Amino acid sequence: MCDLDLIKTGSHADIMEKIQQRPLSFDAQKELVHRKDFEEISTYIQLRKFWDEAEDALIELGNHYLIMLYISLHSLHESAEKLLLSRGNDEEILEYISRYPLSTGAEKAFIRRGKREEIIAYVSMYPLCEASKCLLIDRGDTEEILTCLKAFQFCPSSILKLIARGNIEELSAAGISN
Repeated sequence: MCDLDLIKTGSHADIMEKIQQRPLSFDAQKELVHRKDFEEISTYIQLRKFWDEAEDALIELGNHYLIMLYISLHSLHESAEKLLLSRGNDEEILEYISRYPLSTGAEKAFIRRGKREEIIAYVSMYPLCEASKCLLIDRGDTEEILTCLKAFQFCPSSILKLIARGNIEELSAAGISN
């Protein structure tokens, strides 16, 4: 019996045995999540990382415990990161960013979310891509900008945005003097 058929029609015991033996196929992983069996999913998470679409399905399932378990063990791919951000669960997001940097696309979505405390925590740990730095500057929060400047250097296009803002404190932190 193929993995997908087993997940669709097999008994809980047979599925648990298969999960512990080897990784499931791409489609079988998605079906496993769609079954919504807590024990089966949590066991799989503890043993293996999901493929991209199964990660998406896990985040869409919305089970806080399973999401927290997964991100305690595995990083997410970009679309799953964006789904995590769109869920808006601050605890899950803070846990994730405490462990992993975001992909470029998710990083921009993260900055657009506008959660000041999360942004400050993130920019103190990870360098932002240039587009995210520009978004950060456009937000106009001096504390976020200063925190980022203390941890990482800005590129020329970001420096130009800082100059255009004209905030003396930010320019000084960037090493720009009159």
